Amino acid sequence: MKFRICKFNELTAMEMYEIARSRFEVFAMEQKIIQEPELDGIDNECYQVFYMDNNRVVAYCRDRKSTRL
Repeated sequence: MKFRICKFNELTAMEMYEIARSRFEVFAMEQKIIQEPELDGIDNECYQVFYMDNNRVVAYCRDRKSTRL
């Protein structure tokens, strides 16, 4: 299990893949939100906050308001 807070450019390729997969599962598959683009271009302005278990993202949010950790 791993909890991380990082800037977008600090994510590994696997972390970004798992975050994108998790967001797609929640917003497109579960909530049926398909009119709005999931990759909206603001991730690079946000801190990524997530929790991984068995190499899967099980909790995630992005924080646009924080200016520093």
